[in-house]
Amino acid sequence: MSRKVVAAALALGAISLGTAVLAWSAPASVPAIPPSSRHFDCVNAAGALARIERRQADIGAGLPKLEAAAARARADGDTERADRLKQRIARLQSAEFRARLARTASAIEAECHVPAPGATTGPGTGPGTGPGTGSGTGSVARA
Repeated sequence: MSRKVVAAALALGAISLGTAVLAWSAPASVPAIPPSSRHFDCVNAAGALARIERRQADIGAGLPKLEAAAARARADGDTERADRLKQRIARLQSAEFRARLARTASAIEAECHVPAPGATTGPGTGPGTGPGTGSGTGSVARA
C-alpha cells in the first residue's frame, strides 16, 4: 500500500511540475497596441511640445558637460566610464534621435493643430506684437 502512495505522489508531482514548466515557457499573451490605435490627448499638446523643446535645449546644453566628463574620465584612467559617456554622446547627437523628436513634435502639431512653442503663425505674431505692447491698435491688456 505504501508503494502505491509513493507512486501516486511521484506521479502527481511530475504532472504538476510538467504543467508549471509548460506554463512558464509559454509566451505571455499581452495584446500589442498597434501604433495606429494609440490615442494622444490634444489637451496636453502644448505641454508635450514644450517638454520636447525643453529636452532639446537640455541636450544642447548638456553635451559639452558630457564631453568634459568623458575627457576627465579618460584622463583619470577610467576608460569604461569614458566609453559609456561617449556612447551616450553619440546617441544624443545621432540624426535618428533628433529625427524622432522632430517627428513626434510634427505629429502632435498635425493631429492637434497646435503650433510649437515659440513658433509663429503669421506676420505680426512674434514677441512684442500682441495687444497692449504699443505696436498695434489692440486694447490694453489688463492684469
